[in-house]
Amino acid sequence: MPVAVVRPTEPRVHATPGSTWRGGWGALVITALARAALAMLASLLLWSMVPVAIGWHSTVVMSNSMAPQLKTGDIVASRPIAPQDVRIGQVLLADDPDHAGRLRMHRLVAVRPDGRLTLRGDANRTDDSTPISRSAVHGVASLRSPWIGKPVFLLRTHQGAALLPILAALLVLVSAAFVFRPEDEDDDVERDGLATSTALASAVPSHLDTPRAMTPPGYAARHASAPAAPRRRSRLVLVGLSVAAIATGAALPASASSSFTDTTVNAGDAWSAADYFSCANAVQAANPYFFYPLGEQSGNTATDASGGGRNGTYQPSRAGATSGTTAGPCGTDRATTLNGSSGYISTPTYLVGPNTFSLEIWFKTTTTRGGVLMGFSDAQTGAAKTAGDRVLYITNYGQLVFGVNPGRVAYVNTAGKVNDGTWHLATATLSNAGMRLYLDGQLADSDTTVTSGRSFNGYFRIGDNDLQGFPAAPTSNFLNASIYNAALFGSALTAAQVSAHYDAAS
Repeated sequence: MPVAVVRPTEPRVHATPGSTWRGGWGALVITALARAALAMLASLLLWSMVPVAIGWHSTVVMSNSMAPQLKTGDIVASRPIAPQDVRIGQVLLADDPDHAGRLRMHRLVAVRPDGRLTLRGDANRTDDSTPISRSAVHGVASLRSPWIGKPVFLLRTHQGAALLPILAALLVLVSAAFVFRPEDEDDDVERDGLATSTALASAVPSHLDTPRAMTPPGYAARHASAPAAPRRRSRLVLVGLSVAAIATGAALPASASSSFTDTTVNAGDAWSAADYFSCANAVQAANPYFFYPLGEQSGNTATDASGGGRNGTYQPSRAGATSGTTAGPCGTDRATTLNGSSGYISTPTYLVGPNTFSLEIWFKTTTTRGGVLMGFSDAQTGAAKTAGDRVLYITNYGQLVFGVNPGRVAYVNTAGKVNDGTWHLATATLSNAGMRLYLDGQLADSDTTVTSGRSFNGYFRIGDNDLQGFPAAPTSNFLNASIYNAALFGSALTAAQVSAHYDAAS
């Protein structure tokens, strides 16, 4: 009767320690550094979240107006402070007086006689235009977690594509954190296999002629005494570096917080430009046909920043506009103020009346006589021969209106007033999707049935245009307002683009 013989598995020859890459010092260093980096990121995230549990405010920095102390993507934790305890030199988190529902984090530089507070960004040349009350203060900046809020900043500024390299780098870090594998872990598996083979061999009856297990010389001796020390040393290195990374991450916010209480010193008024996502960057990214920042200090030329060289001209001369004295809504930029009686800006290009375009302009006014922000005319300067078209204007009541006349007057308008003395962004689009009017980045009104304007050739003008036939025509076609970043686009801006242009000013 045949007898089944169980033959022992022949153990494979084990490589000497250090002969495989994943068990060597190179892999250990890579894994240690990757885990240290991940531990630091985790500690920074923890530091940004824990203060919320004790009633503090955590805020993502959205501009470089406080550079170099705070930069976009930093998360700042602000501790609550009593109104009477605020002091000059502190960086305060407060309600933004120029944008309802938003917060502003700037340094307190002065207390006015009426008790209101004047703030300024460290990177800004001038004080904030609107003071705040003490009751608007939410807290004083105390802890900073650098970089950790960058994904939030990129998403809010509609730069989601820039997240891909960050996610890729994070994936590489996670993968690198598991590169190292101590060789003695493999030894355990092989020793278990050897023990099993030996047990099976001993179970075979002695009278059977079975081949002996082919065990390499010295194999059993080496593995019987395989020390656990290499594994312990490698794990101690990993744990030690991770603890050091967590301690470093914990120390970063604490050490940075001391800078918040220092007074800003800028010897010789040596200011440098902040490299943040500015209003100009946002406009230029949308490929404008012309783009006038309107911050010239002198001269009759309104410089075109689109790159197309289509410079405008202040009309009838520089006397109709005052530039460089009014702070614009974005950073340290200056704005132009039109006098409301004769001043406007002409453009150089004779165009076929477009039916797909966008008009966009920042403005600030308290006028009760209305006026034209932008419009299309058959005359480059002076009086128009026929009624204007494609007009964006303000009524005496203070409503914002966008109108066209392809044979019948059609218009869209805001419900509320815009002549409240604060900066507003007006955006009007016309395309085969209809007319749309946006105010401060949000859609205010639309009409999908109107897809064209009147057919004629002419020029766009800023600050004046003929409004014959349009509803609620104002007392004056000339605009009395501060204006900034006037642009014409050869496409209908999307809602996301309009929102990004407004958000760039925050």
